[in-house]
Amino acid sequence: MSGDRSVEPGCWIGDFLVLLLDAAGPYCVNLSVKKNRQEFKIPQFGVTMKTDLKRAARKAVARHRSEEILYEEVGIPTVQVASDDLNRRVVANLQQLWLWQRRPHRLTSDQRATIQQSLREAVDTKVSAWEVLQALESREGIRTYDAKIILYELIRERKLRIDLYQTFFIDQPMVSETRDVLDEYGHWFKRCVL
Repeated sequence: MSGDRSVEPGCWIGDFLVLLLDAAGPYCVNLSVKKNRQEFKIPQFGVTMKTDLKRAARKAVARHRSEEILYEEVGIPTVQVASDDLNRRVVANLQQLWLWQRRPHRLTSDQRATIQQSLREAVDTKVSAWEVLQALESREGIRTYDAKIILYELIRERKLRIDLYQTFFIDQPMVSETRDVLDEYGHWFKRCVL
């Protein structure tokens, strides 16, 4: 196969040992991800009409607890995450950011700073990001396509703080962040304190 395949993020199902880095150095978090919370209590695979559901549920809970204890013994926290724990609008916005992530542009750092300043000034006004980008093309000669790449980069890098709990449309006014996504989901990635 030829060509670059674009993969968009989603809530992967399974167990993931995530390697992270903070000021104290590298550490791991064991993420156990299921489609919904109920799957941590009742197994979804290998269940037939003949399965004793109470026994299967006890085994599932015991398996998850055993996994948690084993990782805990070596200082690795286990976090149970269900896809239905995630805010759907946040997921949609992050998917949109992801799709623009690897697109190249030829803008200088000065042009990038101009875009950033103009977009920041437009947050919480009646002006949309699209209108800002169009004005920059007219006034500064910065192609709208390239500026759009920077727009999504600034949001992803948290340099343009918009409300990710509202669906972001480029042709609608930008609303400033009222809830920080990291405040809600950041605890999933915390270092274990021994």
